[in-house]
Amino acid sequence: MLRRNVRLRKEYLYRKGLEGKERAAYERKRLIRKALEEGKPIPTELRKDEAELRREIELEDDNTAVPRTHVDDEYAHAGETDPKVLVTTSRDPSSRLTQFAKEMKLVIPNSQRINRGGLILKELVDTCRNHDFTDIVVLHEHRGEPDGMVVCHLPYGPTAYFGIFNTVLRHDIGQKKEVGTISEAYPHLVLDNLGSKLGSRTANILKHLFPVPKDDAKRIVTFANRQDYISFRHHTYAQPKGASSIELTECGPRFELKLYQIKLGTMDQAHAENEWVLRAYTRNTKRARLGDDGDQGAAGGPPGKAPKLVTAAAAGSKGGKSGGGGGKGGGGKGGGGKKNSGASKSARCAAGSLVVATATALHRLQLPSCAEAEAVAAVARGGRRAQAAPAAAALQAQLLAGHEWQQGAVDGRAGEARFKSLCGLAADAAGDIYTADRVVPYNGASCSVRRVAPDGAVATLVSGLPDQHWLRSPAILSNGDLALCGTRALLLIDLGLTPLLPQSQQAGEDAAGLAVAAATAQLPPRSLPADLGALLDAQPDGTADLTICVGDRRFHAHRLILCARCDYFKQRLADDGFAGARAAELELPDAEPGAFTALLLRWLYTGGADVPLEQARGVAELADRLLLPDLRSAAQAVVAASVTPGSVVDSLLWAARCSEPRGGGGGFGGLLARWYVEHYEEVRREAGASRQRLAAVPALMEELMDAVVDFDRRARKRPRS
Repeated sequence: MLRRNVRLRKEYLYRKGLEGKERAAYERKRLIRKALEEGKPIPTELRKDEAELRREIELEDDNTAVPRTHVDDEYAHAGETDPKVLVTTSRDPSSRLTQFAKEMKLVIPNSQRINRGGLILKELVDTCRNHDFTDIVVLHEHRGEPDGMVVCHLPYGPTAYFGIFNTVLRHDIGQKKEVGTISEAYPHLVLDNLGSKLGSRTANILKHLFPVPKDDAKRIVTFANRQDYISFRHHTYAQPKGASSIELTECGPRFELKLYQIKLGTMDQAHAENEWVLRAYTRNTKRARLGDDGDQGAAGGPPGKAPKLVTAAAAGSKGGKSGGGGGKGGGGKGGGGKKNSGASKSARCAAGSLVVATATALHRLQLPSCAEAEAVAAVARGGRRAQAAPAAAALQAQLLAGHEWQQGAVDGRAGEARFKSLCGLAADAAGDIYTADRVVPYNGASCSVRRVAPDGAVATLVSGLPDQHWLRSPAILSNGDLALCGTRALLLIDLGLTPLLPQSQQAGEDAAGLAVAAATAQLPPRSLPADLGALLDAQPDGTADLTICVGDRRFHAHRLILCARCDYFKQRLADDGFAGARAAELELPDAEPGAFTALLLRWLYTGGADVPLEQARGVAELADRLLLPDLRSAAQAVVAASVTPGSVVDSLLWAARCSEPRGGGGGFGGLLARWYVEHYEEVRREAGASRQRLAAVPALMEELMDAVVDFDRRARKRPRS
């Protein structure tokens, strides 16, 4: 029977391994299908197998287009049938371990506890398998203190081995009236900071010990990971005054788990393959973590009470110096250099603020002025540390972007943005912060480069970078490139950044000279577009006198600026023009909220805006309606720069549709037509049958045919050299 179970387990793992090959083939076909639909050239690495993959795509139907597994997952029936768990202990348990097992039986619904007696592991597993148990939980002890837990999933595994620390039983938590009774309702689960591949595997093993709860259940079980220690807590809650008030009552027990092994098989299979084993005495920089990479310090003991800063960078002025990455598990020091060197001190003073990062958030610490810093240092050197304490305590970090306990990859402003796993910071001369954000999905790690503006606005510059070598520690080089350092690779990205200027050595050596320079330093000159852009970003601040309604969104603006910058609003808001010109709200139909707020308003206030390719057409149409020829030309230039032989037909039809209300014609349509004629042979090869869509606009098709004939005739008459 034992050999049969091992063979069945190996067959299951082999069938699951075949799914990886099927997934890779599906991704290759998806890339070719996407290139054909968008009219783009086939990727270079797929051209060798293009014919075979196209043939497979043509033979696909709804059942074969998307890969589907025919092998049941280890937890395939989770959610359909409730788990059935057996709780037991090691042989000859102490009274404390027996009490702990009784409490674990109350914690896990639909579980049964038995006395181990003289049962060996093989008999225990065979008995549970024959009686349709889904999991076995075995508790161990050392000198009367619970120190281990084994969770074995049936019938084929996996088996997870945990160490147990800081066990507090129910009667040790507090007075009897302070400890809640254990409800029989199925609990809701909170799985915090288990986002890595190993963490997801661990969470999968733990959560399937519990059945699916009802929505109105008042019982909560929490597994919170900090520094690879999983804290277990058990609570019930009540809402005595409605949804706005919640009272938690701890039910116990309370303990910490430390994962040290996952085995592909049941616990009676001594020769089962190890999926993961903790190697505590190896270098921990590349060790797999339960949370996302980069979010934890060195695992030297139970988790601390505060998040640990992983890196820091000075920002705020051109004279500032980038704060070196503090490394995993420790806060970085701004400026770099020796501990007492003048360069380090000048970086902190001139920068004005220090940006520090945890795994999922950035915080800004406003540093004191040079005079204040020197005064505090003088007091500390004189031994009067008690007087210096209030000045140091006044430094409080403020949230710049992200959220401390929520992960994601979302752009936005301040608290709306989300980070996955920050791995280092770098600052440029403009005060922007550049960070490497690492994502570890099921199909391999990737890295994104994200920019954080001084006002907290987060934007992703580059995404999807392959990260086999754990790219981290970004640095801005003197030529404007951004460098990402990996374990065995160095990646350079041409972003055209302006690096921070190095500080003079004399200023670092002479504190008095630095103080004079800081006192006499002048602020950079201000500009009207920058001030108006800041005014737009500050809305609503009470200064706006007009609200523009676009769809279901409302934008606050200034009537005077809109009338001065746009002829459409000048006519629409004139007193003797349209009805309701003096109304506080103005409806703008048939406009996209994103294009209006991010681009058109930005253009009106500052005279410039970066038009992304995906919004270029919508912006051009809206600018044409609102009588903004400069913005329309900028958007059309973006469209023209992206034209390819496969997409020129679609662009021509769009230009013809836009110029139809004005009676046809237009410089942009003529520009696209000339491009079509000059690249006619490439269009004929790549666009293919899509050119037949031009028949929908007979005048355009006739114009293109005449232009192609004239171009060919001129080419033939051209004298040979």
